[in-house]
Amino acid sequence: METDRVKEIVCAVMNLPADMVKDDASLRDDLLMDSLDRYQIILRVEEAFDVEIPDEEALRADSVAALAALLGKNS
Repeated sequence: METDRVKEIVCAVMNLPADMVKDDASLRDDLLMDSLDRYQIILRVEEAFDVEIPDEEALRADSVAALAALLGKNS
């Protein structure tokens, strides 16, 4: 499932335990993600799923679920 794989990527980049990363957690407010973290996550997601996510869409995604939703839209 895409959401689970995106969670794994977020956990790896942010060095967080899996139980801290919820589908609806705010990337910025709950997970304290900065712009460099977001960039690294987007790159890893694009690589893992072999997709290209437009920058403006990636910037609007503010949760794991929102990032996962972009995968179906941009595959």
